Amino acid sequence: MEYDVENKQYEAVIPLKYGYYSYHYVMLDANGAPAIPPSEGSFYETRNTYTALIYYRGNADRADRLVGVSR
Repeated sequence: MEYDVENKQYEAVIPLKYGYYSYHYVMLDANGAPAIPPSEGSFYETRNTYTALIYYRGNADRADRLVGVSR
């Protein structure tokens, strides 16, 4: 991703294959730990608790690796 100073945002062109993609942007906090930014929507008065599991699979890997958990 490259930062566009004029629009004050990061941009990237990523070629994707046809199909379904589900993803989150993950940022690192000041300590270098992964932090998931808040997603859209309102969570006011919700009683549900969700757990996000973040997996990574390298190009040559045969299995996914759990790299982060957020509750």
